[in-house]
Parts: sequence; C-alpha cells; structure tokens
Amino acid sequence: MMAKFPELFDRERYCETWWSEGYKEDVSTVSPVVQIEGIEIGFERGSRPNGADKPTWDFGKEGDFKR
Repeated sequence: MMAKFPELFDRERYCETWWSEGYKEDVSTVSPVVQIEGIEIGFERGSRPNGADKPTWDFGKEGDFKR
C-alpha cells in the first residue's frame, strides 16, 4: 500500500502529535477528516489506554494536549 499510494502516509499532512497522559509519551493521531464552516471539529484527547480511566463523555480536565 505504501509503495502504491505513498501520499496516504504523509504524517505531516494527515496526522497530529498529542501528549498522552495515559501513556506518558507523545502519540500520533489521525487529523479530523472533514471541515464544516461554523463547526469546530476535533478531539478532546489524543488517546485513552484501556483501564486508564472510566469511560465517559465528560472529559473534564484532561492531561492530553495537542502539540
């Protein structure tokens, strides 16, 4: 796949780097895939390792942040 479509693997174009509090290191995530005028589309956290916290939509104060 990489040999045939190398543009799909351009990390600077399609990925973001986040600090992950759960992993205690940087992680690479896929950037949001759409843009809609008037709507902010994005993520609140870069990762959520299994068992790191209880599953919830209330993100509160997270340790993850986009670099």
